[in-house]
Amino acid sequence: MKSGILYAGILLAALAPADSLKDRTLVSWAAPATLDQRGGSALTISQGDRFDGLVFAELAKDTWMLGSDYFRRTCKDQKAWPKERTVDAFVQVAATYRDADRTVTLYRDGVAFASYAVPQGVETMFAGNDLQAIIGIRHPGRTDTFIGKVKD
Repeated sequence: MKSGILYAGILLAALAPADSLKDRTLVSWAAPATLDQRGGSALTISQGDRFDGLVFAELAKDTWMLGSDYFRRTCKDQKAWPKERTVDAFVQVAATYRDADRTVTLYRDGVAFASYAVPQGVETMFAGNDLQAIIGIRHPGRTDTFIGKVKD
């Protein structure tokens, strides 16, 4: 990370230029302050209108998911996924993306709880000089924020 700006609990940081960011893992230790929230992100990578983020409760209440632009890499069927039941308790949330087989795997405290294929690869995504890492919001221009603490 180059530099960061903290504004009202939201961190935006420019990432070093990259040839491309295909295979990737997002990991965050986050503690929701309330379960009555929707769509904020503990960690997002963003470039233009494209993003991947560790998003809390956007589609299913109390549930972590991989959020993405227009749900392109998001599984909408989250009924069987684990639910957060406590507040202020840190949980490790992670998502991996393997470009070769277009597989997303989600983890909670190191245990995989969902794995699914996405229809498109990301050959042209997340390349160049304008990558951002974001903590708090799902995507620049959004107003829904993650309410809680992010430790790492």
